[in-house]
Amino acid sequence: MATETRYYTSYATDFVTSKTQDYRLPADYQWQHPGRAFQLTSSLVYRLAGFAGSLYNRVYLHERIVGREKLRATRGRGAFLYLNHTQPVGDAFTPMRIAGRGRASTVAAPANLGIPVIGPLIALGRGLVLPSGLHQLGRFTTAMNQRLEAGDLIAIYPEAHVWPYATMIRPFVSGSLHYPVATNRPVYAATSTYTRRKYGKRPRKTVYIDGPFYPDLSLRRSERQEDLAQKISAAMQTRAQQSNVEYIRYRPVAERSTVK
Repeated sequence: MATETRYYTSYATDFVTSKTQDYRLPADYQWQHPGRAFQLTSSLVYRLAGFAGSLYNRVYLHERIVGREKLRATRGRGAFLYLNHTQPVGDAFTPMRIAGRGRASTVAAPANLGIPVIGPLIALGRGLVLPSGLHQLGRFTTAMNQRLEAGDLIAIYPEAHVWPYATMIRPFVSGSLHYPVATNRPVYAATSTYTRRKYGKRPRKTVYIDGPFYPDLSLRRSERQEDLAQKISAAMQTRAQQSNVEYIRYRPVAERSTVK
């Protein structure tokens, strides 16, 4: 069923790029906008994006969410959501669908700000753009902590690079679990899988929720991060086995020479 085979040199290979790939945030970029007008506009944009995104994900990607009820254990208390990165557009909306009546704040790379139409709306849609330097880290962290205190679900894609329709779980460093450990917050795993549909070539996308997982306070901080990373990765690896089709096949570049 694979429509094409893509070859990678490493797990950091980027198959989806843009003209703004190397975009850096301006030094005075602001993550917090206390004005009432901005807050009202943000609420409206978030709702509209959630509606449009839900329609896109459900109709075009045939996406369904399994296990959303697990979020009830920490609803309103602020938590983290770790997802595998398999859709260049749909992944912006999946956290919103998972959060349901709650709110999701998705961590995004600065390059996303250069995407036409979507880029300028990222901040209004509660997106948290990663800082471009250490001098911005404090403001970014403060904004994230405020979202957590407000009960947001902070969505992070630890694989960093999007591989469309990938059914494998790529390794991610334990450092990506820094914020859950630093804030002692619960973590959920959300794994996108792909299965055959009775009609049509495009597969069905099913997202499985697992958790909550908590930092082990009996361990040193670096060990807590490693422990959480292993738990999240293991949950994703297990769920990934639900996939039964490769719409796009990914192989190491070394295998290309063996293909006749």
